[in-house]
Amino acid sequence: MRNISSDRYGNETLFVKRHQTEQKSSRSYGMLNIVLLIYGIGNSHDVSTIYKTLYKFHALFMHLMPVYITSRYILLCFYSPIELELVFGCIVSCVFPFALHYSLISKRHDLKWLLKHYCRLDFFQRKTSKSCKTMKINVAIATILIVPMVLSIVSTLSMMPDKAYSRSYTYFIDIRDVTLEMSLRFVAVHMICAYLYTFPCIIAVMCAVIYHEFSQFLDRFHESLQRHCSSLSRNKILQHMKMHTALFKLAHHVQDTLSTPCFFLLCTQLTVMFYTIAVFVLRNYQTIPVALICRALMILLMTPASVIAVVLYATRINAFCKKIETEIKLLNDKLIVQGYCDGDTLCYLNSMNEKQFPVMSACGVTELKPNITLRMFGSLFSYSLLILNLKN
Repeated sequence: MRNISSDRYGNETLFVKRHQTEQKSSRSYGMLNIVLLIYGIGNSHDVSTIYKTLYKFHALFMHLMPVYITSRYILLCFYSPIELELVFGCIVSCVFPFALHYSLISKRHDLKWLLKHYCRLDFFQRKTSKSCKTMKINVAIATILIVPMVLSIVSTLSMMPDKAYSRSYTYFIDIRDVTLEMSLRFVAVHMICAYLYTFPCIIAVMCAVIYHEFSQFLDRFHESLQRHCSSLSRNKILQHMKMHTALFKLAHHVQDTLSTPCFFLLCTQLTVMFYTIAVFVLRNYQTIPVALICRALMILLMTPASVIAVVLYATRINAFCKKIETEIKLLNDKLIVQGYCDGDTLCYLNSMNEKQFPVMSACGVTELKPNITLRMFGSLFSYSLLILNLKN
């Protein structure tokens, strides 16, 4: 890591770049940068009118979709025999994306500050690694957009127009024009998929990227700690103590900023999976409709992957924090064993030892560790068995 021995480190200027970073940082997130600019949390100082207009349409979309989905299922109760459990489950599942949207709005200024602060921190990555990161983000976003689109098209084309479930997309209005009715159904299916599946997965990518970048800071700090502090030089340990303090503050800011969005993201994905299992278990299908297969396939491909990605990158932060803590304790022990009685150096190490990095969590309800995915899928399996037992 370059410039690690410089005396110009402050609590808020960790790994500062000397060239113009803010002009390039808005491009480093690839297609995700469009979502950030729509929410007004991108790195651009002046958000163009088109993004402000897109945000208004997006906000309108996020408000109308819960109303549409809820009213559609209520009407479906009157026109077709459907289990009330499924209606209730669908209504609950459509509330959480709306809550996720507002959690982002409430944390908009914090997210903007966080991304700007990231721009001032130097990863000292090569251009190839940065372009590789951008390519990975673009591939993830493109997959999230394309998979629901393709499966929604197949789902719409496979629907029987005279079935109550198909007619519910147009509120059971008698539309004489078959082409118009199919077009409206086509738009409705895509809007529902975008609201319930695409939007949460894109936010999952955003959370995973933020967690990943912070874990990179911790990784480089740990490497620097091993490389430069083994000599127990007072000046170098003082510089690393200042960097440690800056990372400690940033870790708390990351936790406070992403805690609420991650909580509603987990709730969204969990309820969607619960609802999908309930549909298969509660309803006796002699032949499973193609539309239902498409939706289940969409959920199985996207929902678990989004949860696992967020949890794994949050786990990287926790793992590197443990490594840093262990390295500091080893340096402290080395200082004592060598009998190197430098009170200032010992004070610096003790100051770092006393700081405990926060564990990344979802509103403090659950910590973002690998066991949460095991508990989640275990609860889904138990829920399926419970429904089967109640049904029998």
